[in-house]
Amino acid sequence: MEWVAARRALKYLAWKMLNLDHAEEGQVVKDHFGVPRFSVARHGKQESFPCSLSHSEGMAAAALCLRRDVPVGVDVQRVTPKLVSLRQVFLSAGDRLGVPLDDMWCWTALWACKEAVAKALGQGLAVDLTKLGIHGTGSGRFVVRGAAGHEEMEGYFFMIPPAWVCSVVWSRRTT
Repeated sequence: MEWVAARRALKYLAWKMLNLDHAEEGQVVKDHFGVPRFSVARHGKQESFPCSLSHSEGMAAAALCLRRDVPVGVDVQRVTPKLVSLRQVFLSAGDRLGVPLDDMWCWTALWACKEAVAKALGQGLAVDLTKLGIHGTGSGRFVVRGAAGHEEMEGYFFMIPPAWVCSVVWSRRTT
């Protein structure tokens, strides 16, 4: 059910952001690397836009970028103690959210931020998450400094009561 909800959310975003005639227009397609894009016929031609989808235990999220060359990633995670025990797999020494949170919320937020980055990079969990640094700037905003060869990204994370964290990230590319 969450799989469908994420796609419905994406279509709703596209309907509003692209001024489409109907909320059901367009579809998610994958590029040759398996990275999702939102494809829709507009102004007599087929266009595609970077997008990202996530779902977790009853919650769904979607992100869409109107700039065709700016990758975007989204992740929604249920707050769980299991990430506390897995933190050595994804944390780096300099990770900071910039807001006070207890351990479970903190580790879940950092995981969501890094998974969103991995999606935006188009590499999924093949990325060494310990090489991605999350540097919070307050109020949920953060910048990402990645492994060699990865451009700087920025994002935002927020809490969804009672027990989820959502993060969205995009490239700082200005070209």
